[in-house]
Amino acid sequence: GPKGLTKGWTLYPVFTAQTGTPLDLVAGLTQNAVGSLPGPSGAGDPQLARVQMLTSSIQFYAPGQSTTINGKTGLYYFNPTDVTVPATWKSIAYIPTADQRTYGMCRNCIHAPGLINLDLAIAKRTLLFRERLSSDFRIEAFNSLNHANLTGISTSYSSSLYGQVTSDAGPRVVQMALRLQF
Repeated sequence: GPKGLTKGWTLYPVFTAQTGTPLDLVAGLTQNAVGSLPGPSGAGDPQLARVQMLTSSIQFYAPGQSTTINGKTGLYYFNPTDVTVPATWKSIAYIPTADQRTYGMCRNCIHAPGLINLDLAIAKRTLLFRERLSSDFRIEAFNSLNHANLTGISTSYSSSLYGQVTSDAGPRVVQMALRLQF
């Protein structure tokens, strides 16, 4: 009867809210096979160099919305024209003086978009044949709100996708299960 339909239900919600991970805007410099590239620090470690800011702050865009910058359209998270890698940093002949030595911007200066997720499971237990047999029916929905959680941001200055969102955490996934116990 109606009691059998209304009894035995269980709800299992899991809500997750996280701030974005720190991002390091690297300059994309590497050691040159022809000679040792001193890099902007002068210490011979150009792979540690980060970009230099051209503006007082980095402009951010709404994640997941298409933006056009200098004629190039993409899913930009930040404005790549707010930073640069000086051409002199790429030269083998460049040896910075003491007051020119730098690693560029601070490490992990910006953060990726945060993550918001709700996973839900609903289960129904039914007793059959005087409790000698029972069934459990379960429906699970991962990312049940189907919220786009953007995870990949291109942070290497030498990349053609620099400043753009490149991946997400995935769409909603639903699964069902039925278990009989005797």
